[in-house]
Amino acid sequence: MWRARAVQSQAQRVDSFQGSDLRVPLFNWRREVVGEYTLPGDVFNVPIRKDILHRVVRWQQAKRQQGTHKTKTRSEVRGGGRKPHSQKGSGRARFGSIRAAQRRGGGIIFGPVVRSHEHGLQKKVRKLGLKCALSAKASEGRLMILDSLTIDPPKTKYLDEQLTALLPDVPRRSILMIDCAKDGADGGYVKFLHASF
Repeated sequence: MWRARAVQSQAQRVDSFQGSDLRVPLFNWRREVVGEYTLPGDVFNVPIRKDILHRVVRWQQAKRQQGTHKTKTRSEVRGGGRKPHSQKGSGRARFGSIRAAQRRGGGIIFGPVVRSHEHGLQKKVRKLGLKCALSAKASEGRLMILDSLTIDPPKTKYLDEQLTALLPDVPRRSILMIDCAKDGADGGYVKFLHASF
């Protein structure tokens, strides 16, 4: 109990941390710097807590786990309804079913059952985990901000060519494109988070 309170108080202390704002270059599709953009320091410049990131990732993976594992108990295995032999007189050990757990082909004791692996995580810790992840991306240089997302013509092939020109010689496993502004014909600035940049 005291450990949970200590971790939560640490999360509150880091959550209230006001880092200095980050000034990052603003790019266009040709990777030319066309200006600067200021990222809020309370989101993109917080101390990176590996323990918080570990808890958030573990929480996400536990929620994603299907939990459809199942073994059959002695009551669910086919057969074994009749008592194999009489209780006394045969000289053999007494047992009432050929599907008991100690016999070949029998049921499983305390095996896995269908269940949910989900567990709780405080909202403040979730928010702090997202801030730590964004701060880590920004500090590693894996965050780019584009001035516009307009692509002409709007084709996937052309988008792939644009991304190849924008990120030359960079292995791209995944790219997250976030439209973060409401002004502008195409929604304004677009942030890029690169998984392997």
